[in-house]
Amino acid sequence: MALESLWKRDLSRYPAPAHRWLLLIVTTLVTVALYYNYYVLGSAAPQIMGEFAWSLDKYIYIGAIATLVGAISAIAAGIGDKLGRSNLLLTATGVSLVFSFLMSHAHNGNVFIVLYCLLGLFEGFALVMSSTLMRDFSPRVGRGLAMGMWTVGPVGGSYISSKVAGHLLGHGHDWRDLYTIALVSGIVVWVIAIALLRDLAPEIRNEIIVEAEGSSLEVKAESDLQDASLPGVPGSTRFAGLADRLPPRLVIPALGVSLYLLMYFAAVSMFPLYLESMFKFEPSTANNMMSLFWLVNVVAALIFGGLSDWLRVRKPFLLAGAVMFFIACLLFTLRLGHPTSQTAMTWILVLMGAVVACGFAPWMAAISETAEELNPRRVAYGMAIFGSVQRLVIMVVSVVMPHVVGTEAGWRHWWIVSLIGIVLYIPTIPALCGGWRPGRARTRTVDADLTVASASRS
Repeated sequence: MALESLWKRDLSRYPAPAHRWLLLIVTTLVTVALYYNYYVLGSAAPQIMGEFAWSLDKYIYIGAIATLVGAISAIAAGIGDKLGRSNLLLTATGVSLVFSFLMSHAHNGNVFIVLYCLLGLFEGFALVMSSTLMRDFSPRVGRGLAMGMWTVGPVGGSYISSKVAGHLLGHGHDWRDLYTIALVSGIVVWVIAIALLRDLAPEIRNEIIVEAEGSSLEVKAESDLQDASLPGVPGSTRFAGLADRLPPRLVIPALGVSLYLLMYFAAVSMFPLYLESMFKFEPSTANNMMSLFWLVNVVAALIFGGLSDWLRVRKPFLLAGAVMFFIACLLFTLRLGHPTSQTAMTWILVLMGAVVACGFAPWMAAISETAEELNPRRVAYGMAIFGSVQRLVIMVVSVVMPHVVGTEAGWRHWWIVSLIGIVLYIPTIPALCGGWRPGRARTRTVDADLTVASASRS
């Protein structure tokens, strides 16, 4: 019975606000733990490369392969629409922690590579599940703030990994200790999640919940749903055409936001190196500047996501974020080749960290809303498309970028490409659902226990 209660996690009622926020926080913690374990390799790259005698090119291609398998598994995460999300997330997280443990004890480079790629496989799957759970536990009025919380995962994982590595490696610890600490923290979060994480019953998660107050829900009227459904559900052909399996209204925005984030992807892997090599900042100074960048990014994601909820509109934030991010990145690019003080560069990085969130946190809410408008029974598949496209772009970036940068001219060329990516993002915004002016959707009021309502209709 105990095991059965752990596996059967469906809630027969839409959770009350306090319970919803608890579920959102637990899901966010799982996301942070996943990214933390995944980013240990990057934070200890020189030590690991040295032990296994990897060249820089080999290290780059290992990351690219792991990202590619993550893109493949992200699409497979669409099964969450049929099997639920929380048990799949917990299973994938548990398996990922096993791989982290094995990596910390690997003494053969090839074994380590296989384990890391397997970690990437389950990471891609788990992170689609976590973003879909954030959608499930947040009505549309509150979705922006929830997705702002979700972005804490990659940023928090990177921040914690870098901070722990900087402290331990600076005091003579082995890189294996980094995996041990990440593993222990991951296990703690995983156990908490096993105890607390729940899933919505299919009858509940298949509704588009606009607002939840007390025992009643405001759900979107069926007449407002889009005609274009995702594959594999009633009303569509299982072996539909490519446009049905990869809806342009999801693929185009996913590609657009991936181009928008080219500068952000560079920040994750290359900004400290850039600041050290091009502006001669000390490594500790460069890392402190980047820590401030990430901190501001997290706070801004919560603020802009919450504002888009309050105003009940997403698209103006996406456009404003793109324009502001372009200006901030242009300032950043123009400093190349010119002496720049630590204070001036820090302010530019703070500006970049803030405004990039304006174009992304509300976008995460908008893409989930677009997926559920296409078909609320296939939201996980819709989010899987985003996760897969993004990882494919990251794979290309991870392979190409190190061969372009290094010289001042190379860095300048890459920043120009990143600026072009921001511009190309703008025309993809209209593909998302929602208008440009604040407004209320047409809704119907139902009881919070949607399973009872569903049973009474059948």
